[in-house]
Amino acid sequence: MTLEDVSKLAGYSTATVSRVINGSAKVSPETKKHVERAIRELNYQPSFAARMLRREATDSIGVIFPDLDVGFYTEVLKSINKRAALNDYDLMVAFGHDPESEMRLIKKYVQQKRVDALIVMNLDLPTRFIRSLDGCKVPLVLLDRPESGANTISVGIDNEIGTREAMEHLIKTHDYRKIAIATGPVDTHDSQARLTACREIAAEFGIPQNDLLIWEGDFTEMSGYELIRSHIRSHPQLPDAVFALNDPMAFGILDGLREANLRVPQDIAVVGFDDVSLAKHLSLTSVSVPFDELGQLAVDAAIQAVNEPANTIQREYFVKTKLVVRETCGGTG
Repeated sequence: MTLEDVSKLAGYSTATVSRVINGSAKVSPETKKHVERAIRELNYQPSFAARMLRREATDSIGVIFPDLDVGFYTEVLKSINKRAALNDYDLMVAFGHDPESEMRLIKKYVQQKRVDALIVMNLDLPTRFIRSLDGCKVPLVLLDRPESGANTISVGIDNEIGTREAMEHLIKTHDYRKIAIATGPVDTHDSQARLTACREIAAEFGIPQNDLLIWEGDFTEMSGYELIRSHIRSHPQLPDAVFALNDPMAFGILDGLREANLRVPQDIAVVGFDDVSLAKHLSLTSVSVPFDELGQLAVDAAIQAVNEPANTIQREYFVKTKLVVRETCGGTG
């Protein structure tokens, strides 16, 4: 059935039928009743694509994430999906595998206007590429990456607060002085921000830089396992504590220590970052990131950018973190 079929049966023009379908207030209740009766009789289904084309909108938000091998991304994606649904937006989700594929995906979404706004999570994108999108109509929300641009909004984590609470707890509460920092990839904003904060806080407490061990990981559980096993094999003495800059690496470290028959926290303390759901079950002390708030802010910022003039919207948002103390660092304090 077509719009013309409904028009003939109802006895009104196609323009009037279209107004009824789109909820226009310019149609009288009597006219609306006749048109809706014809729609029901013909079982007419309006074309979603045609309506979106007329409105120049898709009612969709695009989301591009790295491979979902880290619980952090899953938690944030769940929050984004829930918030989008509350606002009657659908999600178009894709996962990048390398910078080239990620840039191709972004170009498709933005240049072809497949979505009304695009949320991008922690991708290693060149600044020049992000700036090249300023002329596009689709707003870009960058999660966990500060970046300025005419069409760009940044939603990030206040890494300094949580890192400070974790380091001060290890140093002041437990008097740990020799601390290993298990980092993420060198090009990841969060890892670098947390590592910088660790170094600054250690210096404030007079801890020599050579007592702050830097173990380079990649934010995966396997890298945490390999980091601690490598240290055990090559060094007779353990550090007092390990601060893993995300939870999966902390999980791998706990596995490696358990395999080596070492006790946590009696032989070595362990702290993570993110506080994903598994952290509680493993009694892992971790810096908690409010995933719900992070996802909600990203969606709200995207919708605001779609509906409001560019010069009126906020360009940068941060969510606060806090330390959740459990057994792996030596208990409460």
